[in-house]
Amino acid sequence: MAGTIDNVGSVYTAPAGTTTKKSNSQLGKDDFLKLLVTQLRYQDPMKPMEDKEFIAQMAQFSSLEQMKNIADGFEKFQSSQQKAMTGLNDVLAKFISVQQQMQADNMIVSAVSFVGKQLEATVPILDEKGNPVKDQDGDIVTEKIAGEVTAVSISNGMAALQVRYEVNGEKRTRDVLLNEVTKVMQAS
Repeated sequence: MAGTIDNVGSVYTAPAGTTTKKSNSQLGKDDFLKLLVTQLRYQDPMKPMEDKEFIAQMAQFSSLEQMKNIADGFEKFQSSQQKAMTGLNDVLAKFISVQQQMQADNMIVSAVSFVGKQLEATVPILDEKGNPVKDQDGDIVTEKIAGEVTAVSISNGMAALQVRYEVNGEKRTRDVLLNEVTKVMQAS
């Protein structure tokens, strides 16, 4: 008793009321497995899937799984790198702050060694409000002064030497920045 089987399951139609929803064009591993199981379930029993095809699909699935794991691992790596960079930035900011403080402290210590010494400096001439006087070209007008360092102060984060000097018999005191000093001598 020979019978014929009409190409059973060659076309699959989704049951009524079923919706397929895929927001992106890439298949995930779950989609791949569902597709493989559906293909196995509805294949023609007289023409089963060949071993080579099945092995190829399993290799693709394995490859897909590995790529997903690599992507997940890369995301974790990227997150940890970002956290490490944030931590490094915090440490670097603290280091720079400490370095700046050490430089300021060293500058003050160096400036204190000037107390009691004679110096010469080229300083800007200041108006009544304490602003530098400028010539017609916009350049700051300077003068040379010579006097004794009496103290050290901090002005705008910079060490400034208080210098007592004389102009036309009149005694004056002004702050001189270290970069304005041109000559230092022992007091006489």
